[in-house]
Amino acid sequence: MKRAWASEAIEVGEPGTRQAVRIAPLPVQQPHPELWVAAFGPLALKQAGELGLPYLSSPLETIGRLTRNHELHREALPQGAPRPIVPVMRTVFISEDRATCDRVRSALTAQALRMARAGARLVQEEELADIENWAVVGGLDQVRAGLDHYRERIGMTHVIARCGVPDAAPREIDESIRALAELAGTSGR
Repeated sequence: MKRAWASEAIEVGEPGTRQAVRIAPLPVQQPHPELWVAAFGPLALKQAGELGLPYLSSPLETIGRLTRNHELHREALPQGAPRPIVPVMRTVFISEDRATCDRVRSALTAQALRMARAGARLVQEEELADIENWAVVGGLDQVRAGLDHYRERIGMTHVIARCGVPDAAPREIDESIRALAELAGTSGR
């Protein structure tokens, strides 16, 4: 992809019928768009690290698993290479209403457990039972502290916030997104 984005001709097709093609339009970002690798398992983490590319986690990976995975990823980075950015995908919901947060936490936990039982085995059910392991839900100060914890523990540089949560009204989700945007604007990060 990097070669294609640099306007090089790329061979495509089956052996014997391969032809050179160029992609168009070329990306605006130069030399190419930023690449992040969704990596699951030690081999994929090692490959992403060896390529010097950021590892993008699942939103259900617990903070403990993220810590271990980022250690594996860092160990695989080429010697002397700068550490790439550290994106983390998390479910984030902000509300100052305690009952709303409790309702959302309960619905998120039930949803995650259903996913785990249906075969999404990225984490164990017992790890998902404690929502603090994989989501950030609460008032503005509580969410700020939760995101700071990810920055301190694994060096998070970017958060990809999953904002659509079960059992929250569209108005509550909109308010949460506005609060998250406000938080991002005031954090300087």
